Formats: sequence, structure tokens, C-alpha cells
Amino acid sequence: MSKSIARAASLALGAVAGIAMTVSAEGQTSKAAAGPAATPTFSKDVEPIFYKNCTNCHRPGEIAPMSLLTYKDARPWAKSIATQVGKGAMPPWHADPKHGQFLNDRRLSDADKATLVAWGNGGAPEGKPSDLPAAPTYDGGWTIGTPDQVFAMSEDYPIPASGEIPYQFLEIETKLSQACVPLVARALPRLLAGELTFASQDETQVSFCRRLSKEDGTLDFNVSAAELAARINGLYPWPGCAFDLADTRVKVGMSEAEVGTENASGDKPGETLGSDGASLRVATGHGVLRLLRLQRPSGKMLDAPEFLRGFTIAPGTLIASQPMTRLVGKEPL
Repeated sequence: MSKSIARAASLALGAVAGIAMTVSAEGQTSKAAAGPAATPTFSKDVEPIFYKNCTNCHRPGEIAPMSLLTYKDARPWAKSIATQVGKGAMPPWHADPKHGQFLNDRRLSDADKATLVAWGNGGAPEGKPSDLPAAPTYDGGWTIGTPDQVFAMSEDYPIPASGEIPYQFLEIETKLSQACVPLVARALPRLLAGELTFASQDETQVSFCRRLSKEDGTLDFNVSAAELAARINGLYPWPGCAFDLADTRVKVGMSEAEVGTENASGDKPGETLGSDGASLRVATGHGVLRLLRLQRPSGKMLDAPEFLRGFTIAPGTLIASQPMTRLVGKEPL
């Protein structure tokens, strides 16, 4: 009796084992039938992505270091492409995806990234040339369309073939009133067609500013460096801020508050602290103000180092403060 039970149990286990083996074998057969995913080819899979996202820069005469217009161009860079695309360095796109949509967005989809990485790491096969899509055509000039307004420099700023040049601020006349005309011309038809909607202004955020005058350009070095920098930069070029040094009125064209620097205990507001090679440093009521561009009467606005070569301001010189008028308020001034 026990032998019959044992024999039956053995047969049952064998049957179960047979089923398991069959399932396993079928699974292997099914997997083998599916086979590994085919490596993407340049002609069919990769070049369409290059055309759409990359060759605007990666072509002869443009900023990128190599062309990706042909297989011969791209093949030597296959491994590097896989690496750079895999870590998100290429194609470059620094705009925050959470804010705004851009017509020239070059970001790759996850699927396109996977295709380029698989191609570069899988031997970079060419595929059939007949699979290549039609090559795009590129217009000369602006790669993202002609801008509404182009601002040109009024004078040349020569760049030497070697050596170092100081940081420069280039003055360009903007003529913003002219630049607004094309914007208004484009917006009016859409407004009349009802395509644009108005948004109510948040009245709690309103601030009022009175009409500016030349008298608003005074500087009180007893206030903070940050407040002085905002005033100087905000009032340039008109009415402009200036200070009196002996019998000379010196106009300031650009400035910034020095980050992470406090006045030494003996520094007085308005006391010059010397040059740091790029600016004239001045103590204020809180922090140090860096004067970056300066101008003498009937002179030209110059970067601070160039200005100081012809107009010496010794460390310890005290610049007299003048009361600053209030410009902005929450109520009409």
C-alpha cells in the first residue's frame, strides 16, 4: 500500500515537474523568438533626430565643433554622443521646463535619448542610405528668425590677438520706442480679433514714481551699498547719478554692491578704499559700493581703471554725501 502511494506521489511530482519544465521551455522559446532589440541605425533612426534637434548648430559654418549632417561626419563621435546625450549635456538647453514654451526648443524626448545612446553604444551602424530622410535646408543669417530690432554699437571695440583686456561695458543706443512699433503692429490685429485677453492688475503691487529731474542724481553714502547701486543703475543714462570731488563733478555710469563685504570699523561712509583693478571701492552706511564706470565733465564715460589712470583718487578720500530724494512710493508722490 505504501509503495503504491509512493509510486503515485512520484508520478504526480514527475507530472508537475514536466509541466514546470514545459512552461520554462516555452518561456525560453518565446524569449528566443522575440530576440534582442535591434540596434538603431543612423539612416533610419538617428539622422532624423539630428536633423530636428542638432544640425542647426552641428553643420559647417556654425558654432558646434563638428558636423552631424552625414554618417561619415557623425560616426567618429558616436561614443561621445552617447555619453553627452546620456548625461543631458547635449543638446544644450538651459531654460527651465516648468516655465514657458519655446518655438526653438531643442530638448530631446526620452525615446530620442534612448535611441541615440543605444546607437552610440551599439556599434553605430549606418543602415540603408535609402532610409535617410530629406536633408533640411537652412536660411542664412539669424538661426531663430530675424529679430524685431537690431541694436548696433556706435563705435568699434577692438580685441587684441593676445593678452588680457579689462571687463568692458558697451554703450548701445537702444531706441526702444522704435523697437516697440513691430510689437504693437503684431499685437493689434490679434487684439481686434479677440485672440488676446486682458488680465487685471494686482493693485496691491502698484508703486508710483514721480517725474524725474537732474536733482534726483544725488548720492548719500550713509545708506546701504545695495540701495546706492540700485539708484545709480536705475537712473542711468538719465538723469544719471554723480558726486562732487573737490571742484569736479564725477558722473557714475554703473555700480554694484560688493557681495559679502562689510566696512572696516574705521571706514567712514563716502570714504574711498582704493581700486581693486576693476572698480573704485567706496565705503557706505552698510557694505562697500564698487563704482565701475565714471565720467568727468565733457569727458567720455570710462571703465573705472581707465578713468583712474587720468584722474587720481587716493584711498582715504572722502566723498561728500548729499540727501537723496524719494522716487517711488505706494501712494502718488
